[in-house]
Amino acid sequence: MSSGERSAFDSVFDVGVMGAGYIGAGAVREFLARGLRVLVVEPTGQLLRESSRALENRVGRAEASAAAGEGWSRWLEWLAGLERSGAVRNGCLDGAFAEIALSREWLEAQEAGKLRVLFYATPVAVEWSGGPGEADPGGRIGAVVLGTKAGLRRVCATSWLDASEEGVLVRLCREERLTAGAGKPAPHARAGETGGRQPVACYHGVALQSRAWARYEEPVRRFCEARSVTLAESARASERRLFWRTGNGTTAGGGWHREVARLLAALRAAVPMGTEVVVSHCGMEPFPVWQNGSGGCPGGVTGDRTGGVAVIRNAGVASPAFREVAAASIGERFAWGVQCARELAAMTGEHGGVSDRSVAAARMAMADGSGEGIVPVRTIVCDVLVAGAGTAGALAAIAAAREGAKVCALDLATFPGGTGTGAAISGYFHGLEGGLQEETDRLTAEMNVLLEGERGPSRRWHHDGKKIALLMCFEKYGVGFLGGTLLCGAERDAAGRVSAVVAATSGGLVRFEATAFVDSTGDGDLCALAGAEFFCGRPGDGRAVAFTQAALVLKNVGNEGSSGGESDGGKPEVVARNFDAGWTDATDIEALSQARLLGVAQHWREEWTAADRPLAMAALPGIRQSRNIITDYTLTLADLVAHERFPDAICKVGAVADTHSVDFEFEEDEAVFYFWACRLFRHPLETSLPYRVMLPRGLANVWIACRAAGMDATASYAVRMQRDMQRLGEVAGVAAARAARTGAGCGSREVDVAALQAQPGCKGSGKRTGSIGGNGDDARSGDEITPAEAAALLAAGAPGLYLWRIFRHPEAHRSLVETALESANADTSFYAATILAMWGDASAEPRLLAAIEQREEGPPPSPGNTGAYGQEIDIPFWLLAVVLLRRCGTFRCAATLRDLAANRDAILNVRTAIALTVERLASGNKITPAEALEMAGLLLAHPAPDRMLAPSRSIWRALRAEPQLRLRNDCGVDTRQDHLWQVHLVASRIRERAINEAGAAQRHFRDRVSSTGVH
Repeated sequence: MSSGERSAFDSVFDVGVMGAGYIGAGAVREFLARGLRVLVVEPTGQLLRESSRALENRVGRAEASAAAGEGWSRWLEWLAGLERSGAVRNGCLDGAFAEIALSREWLEAQEAGKLRVLFYATPVAVEWSGGPGEADPGGRIGAVVLGTKAGLRRVCATSWLDASEEGVLVRLCREERLTAGAGKPAPHARAGETGGRQPVACYHGVALQSRAWARYEEPVRRFCEARSVTLAESARASERRLFWRTGNGTTAGGGWHREVARLLAALRAAVPMGTEVVVSHCGMEPFPVWQNGSGGCPGGVTGDRTGGVAVIRNAGVASPAFREVAAASIGERFAWGVQCARELAAMTGEHGGVSDRSVAAARMAMADGSGEGIVPVRTIVCDVLVAGAGTAGALAAIAAAREGAKVCALDLATFPGGTGTGAAISGYFHGLEGGLQEETDRLTAEMNVLLEGERGPSRRWHHDGKKIALLMCFEKYGVGFLGGTLLCGAERDAAGRVSAVVAATSGGLVRFEATAFVDSTGDGDLCALAGAEFFCGRPGDGRAVAFTQAALVLKNVGNEGSSGGESDGGKPEVVARNFDAGWTDATDIEALSQARLLGVAQHWREEWTAADRPLAMAALPGIRQSRNIITDYTLTLADLVAHERFPDAICKVGAVADTHSVDFEFEEDEAVFYFWACRLFRHPLETSLPYRVMLPRGLANVWIACRAAGMDATASYAVRMQRDMQRLGEVAGVAAARAARTGAGCGSREVDVAALQAQPGCKGSGKRTGSIGGNGDDARSGDEITPAEAAALLAAGAPGLYLWRIFRHPEAHRSLVETALESANADTSFYAATILAMWGDASAEPRLLAAIEQREEGPPPSPGNTGAYGQEIDIPFWLLAVVLLRRCGTFRCAATLRDLAANRDAILNVRTAIALTVERLASGNKITPAEALEMAGLLLAHPAPDRMLAPSRSIWRALRAEPQLRLRNDCGVDTRQDHLWQVHLVASRIRERAINEAGAAQRHFRDRVSSTGVH
């Protein structure tokens, strides 16, 4: 969402569509064609769920469609565009391409103000158009209440279409009969068990990839025929799909992991395929087949357009669970959505849209009391509640269950594993081994054999293999896993004890009571909902590390032509295409929804080859940073550099400070010095995390075990790797279980830490899983350095860890540094000035100003200090001097900074560096408000030549107007965004301060006049 765009929660839409499968997509296409402004709500975050989640790809036939005619024409119209790009073959649609294409279309419609998409939000109640305690005699929905990670929020539209599979909106509306009596809708209607028909069959699927189908297709087909499994072609020559009937005819699809494991074990036993046939991805839910007259029609469900809820005058139903429709292909579903959209348009047109819009607008304008009076449909009681079953949460749940606790693990995703499974970041990057993860890794490797024909390297895994392994561990230890469950509320008392959390499900709100709570949401959602303090992003601009939206691709394949994609065989390697897609605020579902659409749309190509054509889009965006919760202890970069040891240490962690940013001027001062002066990006950071980083300040029985734990922004760049998060989750799970076993009076701070430290998860092997090198490759503990060693290294005039160690001990090295400032070696004197600047010593200012005036460059970019993906991250001395003047500058630097600010050709990062330094100097009264205001104006007086920038770039190369590096993960995607807002942000802060100071001065003058009686 752009900064100037109105929030979806403050808008009234022409129509709201629940569900973004093919039914919803067809309906939205029709509504947009009619010029309507549309809101789409899709809890999963995945478009076209039938192909993206259930792997159904048959385009269907017009004669089989209940919506043949104009609805089918709309489908063929959309399909033709995809076919021109090679996305249709063998009567099948490439599901990944379809998701990419629709994301691109909807992103464009959203940018044009015609559409808004809300992912990661679950409908939990409807509000009728009457006010609280009133009923609307016209039977209109005034608003829908959504469960979100920020709590319950209201969305408003003139009319509504339920395009969800289960008929979630119908169920919400039908519930009023249970609460208010027939014909008397309650202001809030809760979701519950209110009937609905069942599909005649549900089919699960997996996608197989091979470059040797000529050898294996026939034996695989014979295997399938003997077991009533369908082997089908797809839109890719290298791909075949297995489909089998599953479950009891419902869409719940529980136990898919067991079915997949059994089927693949039998297949590999029957057909010796080795690594020449692999599973690229599994369906995450079954595909339901619906027929007219199937499953009865309980509760008065009929074929009419309202799904049997005739009291509603501004809503239509497209859900197969509440409408008589035959739908066995994605094409039939799309056409059905078009037909239902036309029915709704005709219905609301008959009743007039003006009154409906005024009702919705009035509803939206009400004081935000979203959710008041909504009663959870049920309460579940457990010992330990784990919110988030991702990287850390899955192991927290298993660890707590192994301790004997009754555990519930919640996640919006329908599978566990988070980043390492859903985001397809399926490999370990740094981090330390040991603990419970050894068991889950071992089981994951066994699943790899079924999926890929071999265990594979110890540092990587099949994304679905780990899902299956974790689900099996949940079953083994008795973890109650509730997928599709979105945390949206918390109950706590004045003493900071949380008694329950509330979560949104497709069946309504569910309340979970527990004795102990582990927040492994990644974003600290439970802590935030319970009132804990937190911060987001780096201090200069609040920006988090760039996110990624991976796609699965088939590596090292030739073009698919007449040969059918065949070759001499070999293993078809499925890898994740992973690049920095941009930035988002993962705590804001509107921003996160936009990021998902953008990230998927970026994979678009006008023409595809086999080498760059995605097999599937990762189900989740890869979020690297969002909130950090304020805890009893905040881990710092200095702790990590020094390999600090804490008395309450509970697990070792180790990595590099792996930020994907390059504009370090916005970072904490210590990070600027660390990355740009010392050039230590690749330095091995390590510490034993103190137990206190898991204890949110002000909360008594909550543990924060995820990347949102108690760390400063720079430390969080390192302490976020999957191995380390798994170890942190394990310890939190054990601690929570022991506190719960002790009783309700035992909080997180009463746990026996010494006993915790004896656990294998606390000890671990300490073995690193990532390569380390660069200027700081010194694994000694502590950050002390002898004067002799410091003098020798400083005299050599090179960057390195020694600079950090000198900086950390001013009392031991001040005279040495002051002497080095006068050195004839320009590099030596400059590095001395950087240390003095970090000490806040104004004696560094002349040397820094000289570097600016002479445009000193210093050493060229260090090969050992490359950033993420091998990017050059170093900058020349003169620009580093500009940044460090914020630590030591006086009024004497104002003229030099003004001259720089007046340069109309200055690139953006020069402007932001100047702006941040000016802001700091003005706040310290080192320069006048007038000087600061003038420079802020100069920085914006001329257009920046490079305002459109990619997440990763070399500032050094930009200064020299040299071509940028092509990074190893560069896929040719244009990820540039307008960064001029960063200059405006800092300039506005400068202006605000100047205005406030002027106001304070004026008030002081008036007070002085009043007290003296002078006029």
